[in-house]
Amino acid sequence: MKLHVKHETVFTYDGLIREQIGEARVQPRNEAGQRLQTFRLSIEPQTPLNIVSDRFGNVVHCYSVLPEHNRLVVTGTSVVETSPNPLIPSPPLTFVQRHEFLSPSQYAPCTPELARFAGDHAGDGSVEARAKALMTAIYDTCEYEPGSTDISTTADAVLAGRRGVCQDFAHLHIALCRCVGLPTRYVSGYLRDPAARPNAVLASHAWTEVFLAGQGWLGLDPTHNQATTEDYVRVAVGRDYADATPVRGVFKGDAKETMEVHVRVSEARS
Repeated sequence: MKLHVKHETVFTYDGLIREQIGEARVQPRNEAGQRLQTFRLSIEPQTPLNIVSDRFGNVVHCYSVLPEHNRLVVTGTSVVETSPNPLIPSPPLTFVQRHEFLSPSQYAPCTPELARFAGDHAGDGSVEARAKALMTAIYDTCEYEPGSTDISTTADAVLAGRRGVCQDFAHLHIALCRCVGLPTRYVSGYLRDPAARPNAVLASHAWTEVFLAGQGWLGLDPTHNQATTEDYVRVAVGRDYADATPVRGVFKGDAKETMEVHVRVSEARS
């Protein structure tokens, strides 16, 4: 499927700021069954961009806005051809990769409570079966509730409260899988909703990928209790949200910042 994505992040400030430095991870990955056809990033106020790649292979657009301003708009527009196959072929993990995707991370710790829940629900089947069992356990025991968590919520807090949004459920799935020895990573991206009205404003999405030895990374979405499909667009991967934040930065000034995100995903015309 060919999808058109527009991801707009708007930062507004209640006073003037200056020397704003930031980075954006909004360019879809171009690998395996996903093919990036076009991509454009625009920033208002206009400023030069530097493009680098981080250690996870994510494309990072770096920017700096030095003059005073009270509004910043970062817009990524892309056309990407997706794949219905949730499995991304990959060579064996290196020692460093296994360590990164098995060890606790900022948003995905391994507490006694998480380890107990994982042990109770993972079963003793294959890696794929165990990962899917944990995904289903999250779906069956947690409630999707926008506003119940925030950007700092960790997997143990999600398990305690049994509610959250896609980012929270991804972190919970990562933590549970790692607690039982399954290498798992975070994925940020987009999900097309076929039932949404045309030009509906959506949000970015998050899910997980579990490594299957000899095969590759299997995409699983605990928010919807399903493997990924051609409606998913992969943008950035990492240990957790901290490695795949779509847009972030720092600035000088005492103003209060407000952020709004508008995402539109639609089937692209050939």
